[in-house]
Amino acid sequence: MAQFDVIENPSVRARPVFPLIVILQSDLIESSERLIGAPLVRSSLLKDDSQRLRPRVNVGGEHFGVLVPELLHVHAADTRKALGSLAAHRDELLLALDYLFTGV
Repeated sequence: MAQFDVIENPSVRARPVFPLIVILQSDLIESSERLIGAPLVRSSLLKDDSQRLRPRVNVGGEHFGVLVPELLHVHAADTRKALGSLAAHRDELLLALDYLFTGV
């Protein structure tokens, strides 16, 4: 699984609200059994606040917000098939992570 790949949320219970997850962890770290990611929520469910922490993206023609403050882990075994990539949004995602951890 590559950094910024989008996968279906492996949690069936959470999938109705958070259908997708973006992998944020660098793919250079191969030994991990768990990968760090952030859930995606349909933009229609978001308020218009802080796009800096919740970058807006498009996946498969649908608009989503990446909930960077809601970091989570997924088991590597649950990440077999990427549905797409948010690599085009790399700068926005890294800025959101920087803002989350450093306030800058």
